[in-house]
Amino acid sequence: MITIKRIQSLKYIVLNLWKSLLKYPIIIAFIIMTAVIISLSTLIDGFLSDNNLLSLLNLISFLGIAALGQSIVLVSGGIDLSVNSIYTFAGVVCAVAIQLLGLPVPIAVALGLIASVFFGLINGIIISRLKLSPFITTIGMLGIIRGCTNAITMNFPILYLPIEFRSLSQGYIGIFPFSLAVLLFFIIIISVLMHSTIIGKWIFAIGGNEWTVKISGINTDNVKMLVYVLSGSIAGIAGMLDASRIGFASPAAESGFELGTVAAAAVGSIGISSGLVSVMGTMIGTTFIGALRNSLSLLNIASCWQQIIIGIVTIYTIALANKRKADNNLFQ
Repeated sequence: MITIKRIQSLKYIVLNLWKSLLKYPIIIAFIIMTAVIISLSTLIDGFLSDNNLLSLLNLISFLGIAALGQSIVLVSGGIDLSVNSIYTFAGVVCAVAIQLLGLPVPIAVALGLIASVFFGLINGIIISRLKLSPFITTIGMLGIIRGCTNAITMNFPILYLPIEFRSLSQGYIGIFPFSLAVLLFFIIIISVLMHSTIIGKWIFAIGGNEWTVKISGINTDNVKMLVYVLSGSIAGIAGMLDASRIGFASPAAESGFELGTVAAAAVGSIGISSGLVSVMGTMIGTTFIGALRNSLSLLNIASCWQQIIIGIVTIYTIALANKRKADNNLFQ
């Protein structure tokens, strides 16, 4: 009898602990991420090697920068599937300006940023003014921008970029790569934007109930345009830094990248249209997706299968997030 009571007491404690953890999904995500990384380091030879950890750190940095932009879109109730093409196009524009036009690096970087802002603005105008769905708009823009990239490069990579450009992301600040410092910079900026400014409050509100925000006198169209401009510009910056790191720009760079940003950002969100986001959660999601992609590469898994696995993870993550949102709404 004493044993049964102890078992029942332990079961009660475990259930209460689990219910408490469900209120803080970021903690659950962190625990899962930690368990996955520990498992990978144990099962895969070379996972903890210096070269692989540096490669993983760079992957997390570039994916994380783009995922932060994606998280802003998700919190507004939208989605941006064009981040991959903007990411690649910005790097290509920058490389073309430097290598083929002979422009100085600062001007080339400015042109890449302008191109990113332009396509982000086009996304925002179509979604907010023409009232097309974010999914249809951004997947269409993905094809358009990818076509522009192929037209500029003739499907050939732009090689041998100068050291002035490569030094942008190949340097170090102390023991940390420059790309990681850029990621930390964006974490701070976006955290302040989303949680300490009126614009951030508007973005949260639009994700919660756009109609209520609109009738309160706020121009929701302009806010949504700003959201997609931010997503595009942040993706472009990440793309140029990546081109700087590898020393060339390829029209085929980062295929399937948009799935990684959505999956990473979704971990930091309660749901695609929930109006809730967490920068820390997005970083946890980025680390998880980065470690997964890195481990698949170490296992010599073909890129097509890597995209399938990332796609499955994306669907599963968003399904869980939306289920939690439905459960929250049921008991409110």
